Amino acid sequence: MPTLYMFWDDNLMIDKYNIIRYDTIGSTNTELYKMAIDGAKEWTVVIANEQTAGKGRMGRSFESPMNTGVYMSILLRPTMPSNEAIYITVASACAAAKAIEDISNKKAEIKWVNDIFVNDKKVCGILAESQFTREGNMDFVILGIGVNIFEPINDFSSDVKKIAGGILESGDPKKKDEFVEQFLKYFSNYYETGLKSSFEEYKNRSYLIGHDVEIIDDENKYFAHVVDIDDKCGLVIKDETGKTTTHYWGSMRIRRI
Repeated sequence: MPTLYMFWDDNLMIDKYNIIRYDTIGSTNTELYKMAIDGAKEWTVVIANEQTAGKGRMGRSFESPMNTGVYMSILLRPTMPSNEAIYITVASACAAAKAIEDISNKKAEIKWVNDIFVNDKKVCGILAESQFTREGNMDFVILGIGVNIFEPINDFSSDVKKIAGGILESGDPKKKDEFVEQFLKYFSNYYETGLKSSFEEYKNRSYLIGHDVEIIDDENKYFAHVVDIDDKCGLVIKDETGKTTTHYWGSMRIRRI
């Protein structure tokens, strides 16, 4: 059964949030989507201690072991053009990176477009799922954040542990509450003052700009140098022939060398 999530810091303004916590759930995004369809209010938040069917980008799963991380989904009902929805991910990535640094004092970098890396290991993934009206307007967005606060006791699966890690090896479980508090504070500020205001920080935190990468695109594999991220969040790369192209989010997979 869900219970009200109580924060350890009384200074957090939680009146605007309807926060519901589960010990175990299939997917916080899926649960909150059902609630949104039924008319749940903006800033309804679902948090779980474990997900058995966590969702990642492009239909992938997101490994979400018990007592390891924060698995959280936030309902947003933004009034913005659909082509600007990417800035929800941009702002949430910046908010997550800042919250990670607050609880760990470790540098957090953002891999295009939605993964957070600490010490060259992925510690956080973000998945924003949008619902549109019949007229094509944005109805709501489910913003999902999965962050590995601690290293799993039994480690990640063999495939995941090649790229994933925890922010902390172990520690006080209140670090999970602290992350939630700090993330909501930072993201709310971006949301209320303008999501695009996060863009320069997003670029400054890039895990890819200035680095050589291996790219897998439609089963083609090649190497390139990441030059920039443009103002539409496209990744600007220069391939081995010297040709410069801009890529937007999709099926492309990137590994920094």
